[in-house]
Amino acid sequence: MMKRSLSGWVLLLAVALVPMAVFAIPESVRIPVVEDHDGEPEHPALFDHWTHDQYRCYACHPGIFPQRKLGFTHDDMDKGLYCGACHDGINAFHPDDDEVECEHCHR
Repeated sequence: MMKRSLSGWVLLLAVALVPMAVFAIPESVRIPVVEDHDGEPEHPALFDHWTHDQYRCYACHPGIFPQRKLGFTHDDMDKGLYCGACHDGINAFHPDDDEVECEHCHR
């Protein structure tokens, strides 16, 4: 029987306790453009998982978002879909609020 060092056991325990899905989460996801629009905003929205890290994956997946890139519009969000499920002006800022700049998401 091989002897394992303490650091080896600690590493093994750490890997066993951390779900492998954590290693597969992209830091940010570019939301595909579904409607051509002229002018502002210039860039498609960029979703950052780490600014939403107070939630677990299952808070959004697969109920609000499928686990794949999906394009949607501000009209969809106004209907309470996708980002609009939380960003409704009550639970979190609404994208159309006057104090929210487009570049907050479209960067």
